[in-house]
Amino acid sequence: MTPIPDKPDERRRYGGRYRWLHDPLVGFLLLGAAIFAGWWLMQQRGADIRVTPAIRQALAQDYTAMFGRAPTAAQQAELVEAWVAEEILFREALDRGLHLTDPVTRERLVDRVQHMISGPPPMPTEAGLVAYHARRSGDYRHEPQITLEHRFFAEAPSDPAAMLSRLRAGAAVAADDFPMGQRFDDHSQAMVRGLFGAAVLSAARTVPIGQWHGPYRSARGVHFIRIDARTPARPMAYAEAREQVRLDWLAAAAKAPVEREVARIRGRYHVVDAP
Repeated sequence: MTPIPDKPDERRRYGGRYRWLHDPLVGFLLLGAAIFAGWWLMQQRGADIRVTPAIRQALAQDYTAMFGRAPTAAQQAELVEAWVAEEILFREALDRGLHLTDPVTRERLVDRVQHMISGPPPMPTEAGLVAYHARRSGDYRHEPQITLEHRFFAEAPSDPAAMLSRLRAGAAVAADDFPMGQRFDDHSQAMVRGLFGAAVLSAARTVPIGQWHGPYRSARGVHFIRIDARTPARPMAYAEAREQVRLDWLAAAAKAPVEREVARIRGRYHVVDAP
């Protein structure tokens, strides 16, 4: 360490030579340099890919489980090299922010955190499921159902009105084959929509029962339909809905702790309506 001079003249010369050390700008620059140096060291340390004995053992165990024998030395080296390549690509993905921009990665990360927060849900009791069903009985209902018969034509008949008259008279008609058949008993409205499309479903909901109507176009062709029965929506008894009730109860049990945790940490973030 350089001793501080005792004589006044020497002290003045000393102070003038080192006065820059007391300049705030110099202190700021030194602090910035120290931070940059620390960041650089951390980056260098982050570039290390450590292949530990535990990693080598796990790779060998996975290989043995898949092929029924331990890897040779050459195969072990290939396994390690493949793992290193995967690790490099993983870190490159993080550096490029794919975990922030890729929707599939985002969904998986969110799902993983949700499971970490919620943990395994408690198993419901039968009484708890019954009470859950009672509180949400409106959610468990049989859809309205329709029983119908139809005649399908890949190409519309040249005289649709005459074809409809023949059907209403009970005459046999030479219709085209429909892959799923001609009669559909107690099908939900969603199933009817899936089979025939929105136009047929709309008619099936409203046309008079017991009489032929049409034609109505679908993606496959045209249909003449006869509605034989409609069953309105009705509540599902607990015994009918139990499995769905159980799944809904488990989903709610997993969701509750996640909602509490999000509410707790929301204050860390400032939500902005960005343009």
